[in-house]
Amino acid sequence: MTEQPSAAAARLQVLAADVELEQSTVQVPSAQVPPPVDAEAIADASGGLADRMRARLNKITAQTHHDFAVPGWDGDLVVRVHYLDPETWRRLGRGTTDAELIVASTDALLLRGDAGALEAIEGAWGPTLAGVLGMPADTPATRLVAAVMADRGPWITALAFDVLSWQQGRRPKIEEALGE
Repeated sequence: MTEQPSAAAARLQVLAADVELEQSTVQVPSAQVPPPVDAEAIADASGGLADRMRARLNKITAQTHHDFAVPGWDGDLVVRVHYLDPETWRRLGRGTTDAELIVASTDALLLRGDAGALEAIEGAWGPTLAGVLGMPADTPATRLVAAVMADRGPWITALAFDVLSWQQGRRPKIEEALGE
């Protein structure tokens, strides 16, 4: 007995069919190192150096997740990632592929519904997505990453670069320009 796809899965099927792969282009944002901080200017600001540093550290530690648009989907497919802990970094090690980094960092894969709200795809890079894409339920997550991005290596690399830049405390230039 086959299960009926969820609303999010059905929407993903429609969007996957609508992606015009031949005309799609990707702009790879570049990361930018923030300018050095003038410690004297911070110390002179109201509240003193210690208060400002505590406030900044609280802001940094409060941000534990970030959403990234999946290349080629015009914002209709979003991957929500989290910071990787030191043990996961050690496990991944050298030679980790871009798709492996994306999978390891993923908390949720979100699809924009008809009303514009993001809806989670059950299991993210798992069997539900595989079924929607017409692939076997045991398809490796890294293969699903590639399939969602039309097997375009530069798209996978661009998303991995954004995720890694965020993990390192950097933001793509577009986010800086928009102030997000």
